[in-house]
Amino acid sequence: MGAPLLQLTNVTKTYGAGAAAFAALNGVSFEVAEREVVALVGPSGSGKSTLLNILSCLDQLSSGAYLFQGQDMSALDPRRRALFRRHLLGFVFQDFKLLARMTAAKNVEMPLLYLRVDRGERRRLALQALDLVGLSGKADRRPAELSGGQRQRVAIARALVARPKLILADEPTGNLDRHNSQEVMELFLSLRRDVGATLLYVTHDEHLAAMAGRQLHFEDGRVVGDDAG
Repeated sequence: MGAPLLQLTNVTKTYGAGAAAFAALNGVSFEVAEREVVALVGPSGSGKSTLLNILSCLDQLSSGAYLFQGQDMSALDPRRRALFRRHLLGFVFQDFKLLARMTAAKNVEMPLLYLRVDRGERRRLALQALDLVGLSGKADRRPAELSGGQRQRVAIARALVARPKLILADEPTGNLDRHNSQEVMELFLSLRRDVGATLLYVTHDEHLAAMAGRQLHFEDGRVVGDDAG
């Protein structure tokens, strides 16, 4: 096996100072290989979402080390952190975070716009991504005209359209019923394999967690278990 895609060593994240200090992450260490699928599980407040913020460089660790493809991410300036997110990351959120005034296709195009892909190619790639998630006939619908499951499919298409190296998902099926959750997660995992991306996702659903090749269990800002699926 080659070098890991990402590696965390004794990572801590502390908010506040003095008596008010709170350790959201407390000595977190693990590695993730390329194309691996990892579910992050644990109770609310255990550090999972904080970890996603660290991995995406939206927040900076307090101590320890975070390497991505061997690069020390804490050494990046704000511009390079933004470029990292733009070129290498895809995101899927529980509440979809689609722009209400834009069509499904325009929402999917957003990562390509930041990459300065020309208009015609953006449209082509967005339609291709929507076709992959089963929404080829919904490209010109706005989010309000779509069901919850369809909106999450648009969000998945947006996350995959630029073919990122790493996809981070925070409760990606949290707003869906069990049937749609299963269907959307199965689709997500199959498309991730096609893109060749690594996936880390937060979930409270034990069944959805078991669909990952590996589960990291969090409690009180620590990894307390690392299990193969």
